[in-house]
Amino acid sequence: MDRKLSTMLMVALMIAASTVEAQYVRPQPRKTLQFPLNRKPSSHPQQVHISLAGDQHMRVTWITNDKSSPSMVEYGTSPGKYTSSAQGESTSYTYLLYSSGKIHHTVIGPLEHSTVYFYRCGGQGPEFQLKTPPSQFPVTFAVAGDLGQTGWTKSTLDHIDLCEYDVHLLPGDLSYADYMQSQWDTFGELVEPLASAKPWMVTEGNHEKEKILFLEDGFVSYNARWKMPFAESGSSSNLYYSFDVAGVHLIMLGSYTDYDEYSDQYSWLKADLLKVDRKRTPWLLVLFHAPWYNSNKAHQGEGDDMMAAMEPLLYAAGVDIAFAGHVHAYERTKRVFGGRSEPCGAVHITVGDGGNREGLATKYNEPPPEWSVFREASFGHGELRIVNATHAFWSWHRNDDDEPVRSDQIWITSLVSSGCVADKRRRRKSASQRLPPGSLGLPIIGHSLVFLRELKANTAEQWLEERASKYGPVSKLSLFGKPTVFIHGQAANKFVFTSDSSAIANQQPDSFRKIIGEQNLLERSGVDHKRIRNALMSFLKAECLKQYVGKMDEEVRRHLELHWEGQPKVTVLPLMKTLAFDMICSLLFGIERGSRRDDVTKCFKLVLDGLWSVPLNVPFTRFYHGLRASARIQNIVKELIREKRVELGQQGVSSHQDLITC
Repeated sequence: MDRKLSTMLMVALMIAASTVEAQYVRPQPRKTLQFPLNRKPSSHPQQVHISLAGDQHMRVTWITNDKSSPSMVEYGTSPGKYTSSAQGESTSYTYLLYSSGKIHHTVIGPLEHSTVYFYRCGGQGPEFQLKTPPSQFPVTFAVAGDLGQTGWTKSTLDHIDLCEYDVHLLPGDLSYADYMQSQWDTFGELVEPLASAKPWMVTEGNHEKEKILFLEDGFVSYNARWKMPFAESGSSSNLYYSFDVAGVHLIMLGSYTDYDEYSDQYSWLKADLLKVDRKRTPWLLVLFHAPWYNSNKAHQGEGDDMMAAMEPLLYAAGVDIAFAGHVHAYERTKRVFGGRSEPCGAVHITVGDGGNREGLATKYNEPPPEWSVFREASFGHGELRIVNATHAFWSWHRNDDDEPVRSDQIWITSLVSSGCVADKRRRRKSASQRLPPGSLGLPIIGHSLVFLRELKANTAEQWLEERASKYGPVSKLSLFGKPTVFIHGQAANKFVFTSDSSAIANQQPDSFRKIIGEQNLLERSGVDHKRIRNALMSFLKAECLKQYVGKMDEEVRRHLELHWEGQPKVTVLPLMKTLAFDMICSLLFGIERGSRRDDVTKCFKLVLDGLWSVPLNVPFTRFYHGLRASARIQNIVKELIREKRVELGQQGVSSHQDLITC
């Protein structure tokens, strides 16, 4: 072939290839929506939305400016004819200079499945209508996260409105108010047409935090406005919960609350998964905000810690699909587990493309990982139609110039029908039969009381030797509410002293962690431990300590005058502890002698008593008193920080007076 001709052919092929690669031209960003002044009467409902609230019940939420408006919902199956009514609860909140309206939450039901109901809120205002989800397959979910309030948000909502769906799932980042509380109100107005007609089930994202250190707690607005069925599902927090729809069990997890194996969320998740009956709900779905599988350059690794803690639980339970947001793009994976393809793992789908004001995340890692099937940085939404117990159809719809385009689609087979769930159940049963000898003792208490008694009598070593003689070098027991493996002998020493931090780590009892906190220094490792230790050491350097010699001398003199002078006999050890604690109060926190230090001392003693106790949070137990004493100390320290900040601003104290002012 002629060289010129071959060159022309190559150029033509390259042009053709580039045309296929760039066949979609991304539209320009759209501006934030502007909302007219709300002129509704103060007693009329605003920002109405509904959510599932247990079996055959629905929670209706709305806001009124009239603080005397009743939290009542009237409802029936015919327009204007309300055959039933329900009374609910109300709340409100303040955030800096903002004060919310009266936020009403009223649960109605029991309701019939697949039925249209007409309802009115507070006895005034317009009539709304809702449709309840079906009791059995098929059932359809609309899925879109990271919505915001832009022109693209409106486009996404318009497309969802055209979809024949039963429930909307939103994996975090709702309003993008970001501390501007009035934007929660405009978001409520924006979504009301859809959210008042079909249940919206949401979980929190990073934009819902809105925490201001020492001024505002996190998730105040989100928790007040978007109450989900956490209590109905046995959860203690609105940040994680579960619910059933038809033959589907859905779990909404919190990426921005504690999730490690000692957290309340982790314990709740384990208990919730154990309750799942795959005969009744053969499909198991999970939603959270920060994705675990992400080949986009944005937010790389932000879900890794949560994945390390919780993915084994979800894999063992046979979760079918996991939805996430956060990354402003779309991506779907193969079935995965442990960072690689796994036939019995979950399909992970990122749908953080609802229309947020921050724009799209357009840069991806190249080449794509083997587990990534489809990825595109475009605004859109997804639809999951679960047809029966074995098959579901997933499709992702791009918002292309206001025309819905189905860009990705796939049939998904449930793990129940593939045999994966039954296989995992057999493997768990087999593994449970390979536990070491010994017993776990009484529930929760286990061997804790015996161990504490032996420690007090200084015979704990003898007690452990007897266990080793009875059960061998490896045995099981239960201490402080946790199953424990006791290893003994030369092999145990070798394992402990030759293992790195990936195999073994310093870990305190559950009672210790709950009282002192999840982020205590004793369990920090690596860079975190070094950073905090260096911060403390900078305060304790010799040149710094010279500034505190006078204070230390004064504390010692007072201590000797109070506890030693004129005493025929003293007990040295407890007095040494008292002196050390007084030094800490004075030098680290600037708490001088008086009622505040007495309060801290009393609380500290209760904390010490609770650290090594059975973690039973019921009145009259050491653990109960230790938890409350710890909370009291934290409040005192927060109050101190506020006072020191004011005094520093007024130049009333030295910036090196104590650790807090440093």
